[in-house]
Amino acid sequence: MATFKFFNIGKANEEISRLETENARITADALTSTQNSAAVEERATQLSHDLATATQSIGSLSAQVTTLNQSVTDITADRDALAAKLANPSAQIVALAAVKAGEVAAAQGIPPIAIAVVPDPTAVAKASVTNLSGLEKAIAAHKLATQKQP
Repeated sequence: MATFKFFNIGKANEEISRLETENARITADALTSTQNSAAVEERATQLSHDLATATQSIGSLSAQVTTLNQSVTDITADRDALAAKLANPSAQIVALAAVKAGEVAAAQGIPPIAIAVVPDPTAVAKASVTNLSGLEKAIAAHKLATQKQP
């Protein structure tokens, strides 16, 4: 038996009601979207401006970081130089004493004398002995000991 859809009026009315409800909802959503588009555009413009400001701030801060890193490098070099001076204060005293001695000698009319720095022979000998091993080391140490006695 063939049933035609137009004979089932109740179901057709339900479908029409459902479609009308869905149409009303879609129309309301479209209206809301149209009304909100101005606010969304305004917010997008504000976010774009904020992004440009943040990008500019990042560039400025990157330049400051570079400057501060250079400053830290300079301060570290100064600190290392001062640490080197503090590590060997006698070198500074010797240099000042040599200058003062030169001034005193010049005041007395004595011509300046160049002072030659003589290396410590034990340091050289120890270095040459440490490169040897076994019997060679013992022989070299004995030679050094006998050379120092006279």
